[in-house]
Amino acid sequence: MNDLSLLSDILIILTTAFVFGYFAGKIKQPPVIGYIAGGAVVAFFGGKLTTQATSTLVDFGVILLMFTLGIEFSFKRLIRVKNIVFLGAISQVVLFSVVFTFILGIFLHIDYFQAVFLALSFSLSSTAIVVKLLFDKGESDTLYGEILTGWLLVQDLLVIPIWILMPAIWQSINAGSTTFIGVFSSVLFAMLKAGFILYLVYWFGKKIVPLYLGKIAKTGERELFLIAVVLLISILGSLVSWAGLSPALGAFFAGLLVSETSQNHAIFAEIRPLRDILSIIFFVSLGLLFNFSFLIANLSLILILVVLAVAFKFVIVGFLMVYFRYHTKTVYLTSLGLITIGEFAFILGRFGLDQQYISVSSYNILLSVSALTMIIGPLAISLGSRSYHLIRNLVRKSSPFAYEKFFTKLDQENKFDEELPFNNHIVICGHGRVGRHISKTLDMADIPYVVVDYNQKVVHELKKHGANVIYGDPSDVEVLDYAQVDKAKVVVVAVPDRHTQEMIIQNSLFLNKNIIIICRSHFDEDRQRLYALGAHAIVQPEFEAAVHMSGVLLNLYKCPKEEISVYLNKIRKEE
Repeated sequence: MNDLSLLSDILIILTTAFVFGYFAGKIKQPPVIGYIAGGAVVAFFGGKLTTQATSTLVDFGVILLMFTLGIEFSFKRLIRVKNIVFLGAISQVVLFSVVFTFILGIFLHIDYFQAVFLALSFSLSSTAIVVKLLFDKGESDTLYGEILTGWLLVQDLLVIPIWILMPAIWQSINAGSTTFIGVFSSVLFAMLKAGFILYLVYWFGKKIVPLYLGKIAKTGERELFLIAVVLLISILGSLVSWAGLSPALGAFFAGLLVSETSQNHAIFAEIRPLRDILSIIFFVSLGLLFNFSFLIANLSLILILVVLAVAFKFVIVGFLMVYFRYHTKTVYLTSLGLITIGEFAFILGRFGLDQQYISVSSYNILLSVSALTMIIGPLAISLGSRSYHLIRNLVRKSSPFAYEKFFTKLDQENKFDEELPFNNHIVICGHGRVGRHISKTLDMADIPYVVVDYNQKVVHELKKHGANVIYGDPSDVEVLDYAQVDKAKVVVVAVPDRHTQEMIIQNSLFLNKNIIIICRSHFDEDRQRLYALGAHAIVQPEFEAAVHMSGVLLNLYKCPKEEISVYLNKIRKEE
């Protein structure tokens, strides 16, 4: 009977994931939103998990999810934007937690420990959702994309001290040590104990893990390699669990260690299918735990908390970004990208509920608020550039004073003081991977150009090398006018964002109806739209790579050069 119940649970979960994940894709949302929403719908009609075995699968799914997050963790990406993400992420989590603890404690009369637990959970944003959205939009390598990724990775790291501190504080309070000295001594002991265990794990990972995995990899047995990886996760998870921490945290730490080995890609490839299935079960199970009667009974409270959580995150991140003097577009898009409450909140909430750190009512608040922000967040991020320009234009028209004090002051600080000394030049909008190579080619050919970008680091580097560069948003008609598009011959649109591309084309043609516009695009469906707007040539990096690789392959097989040229031209015409 239990076996049938387990199969029934898995059948319901996977069917729900398939149907709602499919529809989430249709409306251009991450599948994880569909999984959680699908579980919530099933819960609304009375569905729930019926066996302990299914719950065990869910727990193991969390462990594998944490392990692969550790493998994908990139210290190199953190280093590129270390100044903002380390101080920014830590400050944001602390400031948000202090403010929200006060709100939950004073206005909702939630006890201090639960208020801190909920506030810390709400302070974390969704790595899975945001990184997936950045990848789908082709904006992972933009300035705001790198800041977002680094910020989220630091937040993921902050889960470690949170997991250490919360049980220590709880045990101290339960033991009656409510004084500062009592709590401090309890926390200090927990941190020393956890630090010792983590050091042992680190030593084990540096000295033993590479040798262990290297020996297994040399056998060439894929099944044996997979078993070895799962065994490693189990050992490290158990060791960390002995220190009073969650096995999932041990799995995350194991992933960090494995990420530094030469087998990291092979391990990720082997573990990913199992991780995907079990993490799907986890996300659907979160929806199944959704309590609709609680949501309806406390709808106004939940909506107020959602608005406050989103607003405080947006404002705190925005303030920190302004402090570091980033362009307002970078400030806005980064702040918007961090408004979601992430998957770690669910994991922490489940951990808190299991350990009885929080009540069922507090857990339902956490689940409801987090789920709603995970639905709102992706919609807001997908409309980020469009809403930024809408707000900017609205402020410009309705309050020139506010526009001058905020937008003008931040966005025009690093522009030229003198007029550009040439005409018939090229305006390169965006100096990322594409724009950088174009400018190098133009330098070699001694063709005049000016770069427009709102990445301060890029602007400073170009100025250092004597290049003509303007600090500003290339979609802004005033910035394009300052770059003398009216006197230019060509505008190169090297930015990946669709809405920004559209605005650059429209504003360039407004300033110079004879301008030649060359635009990049990652998406086939954008070609006709960009041509209709006035672009003269659309270049797709993936298509050009395919054409070049085809030429290399034909050369390898000794095809005559005339035939290669004919074949490649035919491919271009068909495209």
